[in-house]
Amino acid sequence: RTLLIPSQGKILVGQPVSIIQHPDGRQKQWAVRENKLLLDPKDEDLFISYTTDTLAGSSGSPAFNYDWELIAVHHSGVPREENGKIVTRTGAEWKPGMPESDIDWVANEGVRVSKIYKFLSDTKLPNANQQAVLDKLVSNSKDPVFAPESTSPAAAVDRSGGTFSLGDRNE
Repeated sequence: RTLLIPSQGKILVGQPVSIIQHPDGRQKQWAVRENKLLLDPKDEDLFISYTTDTLAGSSGSPAFNYDWELIAVHHSGVPREENGKIVTRTGAEWKPGMPESDIDWVANEGVRVSKIYKFLSDTKLPNANQQAVLDKLVSNSKDPVFAPESTSPAAAVDRSGGTFSLGDRNE
């Protein structure tokens, strides 16, 4: 089974980005549907931006497209900025020392899987055993559209949707 699909274009602007997270090491929480990709990333962009609701401690969580293909690894929240300064929910300038909960978070961002794949495929490790494991991961990561047909049918995906609120603060 493919872990990383190296090709770009697995999601379009407006499509949902679902995240499975364990904020601050707590119970698993899902952020699914009613969340969307905000901007169409350029080929060179390392991150994608989305409105999916996350909580502090969710960095490293997987972000999936509508078909549950891994598209990104959640990285952080994106604060609203005006004139290069972070803005609070009340419109005032946020300053270090103020609670992060005062920040007007406008989006979240994740590191694109296509960029992770590129980095891993270009990485050369000094340890031969570690390099063999990395090479196997990279060689097993193929775009299923261009890969030979699988012998087993794809797993059924529940497309009924639904929203599970995870709070009002982005990470």
